[in-house]
Amino acid sequence: FHNHGKTNTGPGYYTLSTSLYPGKGGIISNDWYDRDMKKAVNVVEDTSAVNFSGQGKGRSFKNISASTLADWIKDANPKSKVVSISGKDRGSILMAGKNPDLALWYDKDGGYTSSTYYLPAMPLWVSDFNKNLNVRSFKDSTWSLLKKQNIYEEYARADDFKGEKIVSKKNGAKSTLPLNFGEMSTRSLLNGFYEYPQGDRALVSLAIESISRLKLGSDNHTDILFLGLSATDG
Repeated sequence: FHNHGKTNTGPGYYTLSTSLYPGKGGIISNDWYDRDMKKAVNVVEDTSAVNFSGQGKGRSFKNISASTLADWIKDANPKSKVVSISGKDRGSILMAGKNPDLALWYDKDGGYTSSTYYLPAMPLWVSDFNKNLNVRSFKDSTWSLLKKQNIYEEYARADDFKGEKIVSKKNGAKSTLPLNFGEMSTRSLLNGFYEYPQGDRALVSLAIESISRLKLGSDNHTDILFLGLSATDG
């Protein structure tokens, strides 16, 4: 159960990381209209930062005033390492705090990215991971049911449920499984990859790589790895 009324991604992650109610922290939603700037702003928008992928506006923790679990760990021991990886930018950023060793999120264009707020340049091993991931190659993949149809009908709601989006371009397509990725446009696949099981699997693989690259848990200093698996959300 949630003790706050607005359960969007931004307020939820903010509460998890800070232990504070989101409203009093100024995190009223994922985005809102700023009366001073006279435009809509994202919860992790940072116009002074640049995303390495070149996709979208800069993102960072800059405008958040509260401290987080990650910050408390860093303050207690500067040698501790913090890594945060998520399908969503705000999922990674709001958990990572002010000074993580690495914060990555899916750029909706086939790879994971960060911004100049965190690093001067994208780590080479992350760029190599993106190249090897090659999201375009998933066009021959299929998202299928793991168990028999009657199992889902007994324990879950109907597969074709109001509000679920249809991504297949096939005539008469419905929001049901199996979903053949070849039936959707390349742009749709790149944009929504983090919403599929294959996207979550890629994120876990990236997390395992980060453990090795940053040597997480290899000494007596407390390290923490945050994972935002966003497929069920999407």
